[in-house]
Amino acid sequence: MNIQQLRPLHVLVFREAEWWIAQCLEFDLAAHASTMEELVYEFEKTLVGTFVVSHENGLPGLDHLPPAPEVYSKLFMQAVMRVGAQVRPRFQGPLNIPPAFMIPEIRMRMQERIN
Repeated sequence: MNIQQLRPLHVLVFREAEWWIAQCLEFDLAAHASTMEELVYEFEKTLVGTFVVSHENGLPGLDHLPPAPEVYSKLFMQAVMRVGAQVRPRFQGPLNIPPAFMIPEIRMRMQERIN
């Protein structure tokens, strides 16, 4: 991935029962949590974790992932139209992905949290 390929990610955030859901539109990545604060953490963990696994399997970036199902893009655009908001992504895709030299350290920390 080169500098011309860096792009922001658009994420649809919605509530389903007691869960907050974050669904990336450019890639079929999602996370859920009981609070918005936890959702940000869980989505970033999913994003970085997917990138780490991809890297470990020799896959560059996230471009091997399919986009989210079209229904989420439609819901995203309906939400934007409804509130008349300017879309400003919170998650900055590859800009938030750590450099390769940090991946082993991040992986170790993630494993420590699991154990």
